[in-house]
Amino acid sequence: MLKKLSKTTLRNKILFSYLGLIIFVVVFAYVIFFLKTSEILLTHAKSSTWNGINQAAEFINYKLSGSKDTSSIIYLDDEFGTLVNQFTKEEEDFSKYTVYNQLTKKLTAVSMGRDNYSVRLYVNGSTITPNYSSKIKDLSEIENEIWYEEFVEERGSIIWIPTYDYDYGYPMGKQTIVSLARDVYQNGRRYGVVVVDILERTIFDILKEVSLTKKGSVTIVDSNGLIISSIDREIIGGSYTEQHLLPEIISSIKGEIKVDVDKTSSMMFYRKIPNTDWNLVVTIPMSEIIQETTSLTQFMIMILVIIVIITSFISLKISNNVTHRLEKLSKNMLRIQNDEWDIDKTVDSGDEIGDLQRSFAYMVENMQILINDKYQSEIDIKQAELRALQAQINPHFLYNILDMINWMAMKHGADDINYIVAKLAKFFRLSLQSGKEMVRVEDEIEHIMLYIDIQNKRFKNDIKTIINIDETILPYQTIKLILQPLIENAIIHGIMESKLKSGVVKITGYLEGKDIIIDIEDDGIGMSQNLIDSILNTSVNGSYGVRNVNERIKLKFGPQYGLVYESEIGKGTRVRVSFPAIKTG
Repeated sequence: MLKKLSKTTLRNKILFSYLGLIIFVVVFAYVIFFLKTSEILLTHAKSSTWNGINQAAEFINYKLSGSKDTSSIIYLDDEFGTLVNQFTKEEEDFSKYTVYNQLTKKLTAVSMGRDNYSVRLYVNGSTITPNYSSKIKDLSEIENEIWYEEFVEERGSIIWIPTYDYDYGYPMGKQTIVSLARDVYQNGRRYGVVVVDILERTIFDILKEVSLTKKGSVTIVDSNGLIISSIDREIIGGSYTEQHLLPEIISSIKGEIKVDVDKTSSMMFYRKIPNTDWNLVVTIPMSEIIQETTSLTQFMIMILVIIVIITSFISLKISNNVTHRLEKLSKNMLRIQNDEWDIDKTVDSGDEIGDLQRSFAYMVENMQILINDKYQSEIDIKQAELRALQAQINPHFLYNILDMINWMAMKHGADDINYIVAKLAKFFRLSLQSGKEMVRVEDEIEHIMLYIDIQNKRFKNDIKTIINIDETILPYQTIKLILQPLIENAIIHGIMESKLKSGVVKITGYLEGKDIIIDIEDDGIGMSQNLIDSILNTSVNGSYGVRNVNERIKLKFGPQYGLVYESEIGKGTRVRVSFPAIKTG
């Protein structure tokens, strides 16, 4: 793919680059927007669902609290116990009927204005026959019920009986109900069980009214996994199908988990209904939760297509404009390549291509000058090489003459002449170094020591020397003849121009990081800052050698290296030489 793109025209490269970049940015922005929007919509959907769940749970609790209040009134009213005792002991039918009417009226009165469908009172030893109303019943009728065993184990606590069908007889008939059961006492003695019934449809109407989902399920499940109510009427009274999730549901007050229901990814929300062992469980398919995101996705794709079409047209126009001007510039370059210098140098814009046109015109106008400069430069280089060769011939000649003088001095026993000539010959030999530019630091140190020794013969040992060189730097390389001009400057222009005509030259060398530092200090007359600047930048007071050393170091190693002078008039001067630590190859 890249090879094919490299062979296509610049116009197509620009076009494809623009399109690729724009599409990438738009798609990237779309993905970020989609993810963020989906997250917001999902959060909103969850929040709305939880609001509905909380509303339904509180409303159901409100309905159930009426039944609990009814049972509490009976529980706390001792008159019920008194009437029940009379009712069970009375043998005469009329008197029994009179007591029954009083009990019935009280039961009816406590349940009025509430959502109770019926209140039943089960007592021991009742002799009520079916001709009497169904509100007062014998306790033996419920003793074999499954829920009654749990009720006895709870020892008087309120329990909720799961959804079941109960036949009230004429005129109420058979109804699907849930019930609250509670023991009732008088003077600490249990005299019966009160059962308060609520129609299951009352709870169903709440679930339906809240409208928590269109495609999912809304179910109320008790701690045993029995379905109390549901918007799916066929499963009421049965067992909850997601039994593996039941422990998590009943152990928490509220929560939410992702589940797969019939191979459909869904979100399950659950919340405990207060004062019961019931849990409201709502399962909503993820497709329903994010259905708003689907509509948004379709809209964003449409916008994306429109943007791509518009940007394609704009990119085509831009690429044509750019490449047309570049093609013109390319043709002019081909003419210059063919030595055709008469070209159109018009600059038609102020953008980067205009700058390129302007630079090309300037290049064409100055190319002949540059060619001539290069030719002249090559001539200058050849002349410099010739001068350097001549400069090398003179030291060689001097070295040979000195060597001959040395042998003649030895022949005639002139020891002083022999000594000085031998030193001078070695000095020139080290200066030559077989024409090499780079020498060891050790050779440079030896070279300046020979120079100081020769000068001491001239100045009667008035120059004292302190050498403090770290031996680790001796094998490293440097440019030859960079220390001798500095020593010469220190002796001739520093110490010898002082009143005493004598002094000390201290030479210190050490490794600092990846650089070598050599300090040369004298206690001569010192100099001003203006004179220091002149020494480093011009040839004054015989300072050509110092400036030459500074320039050679900077040209060879870079502008961060070279000479740094510190001086105080009347106290002396220190020059610091710095260059990179290069090991001998």
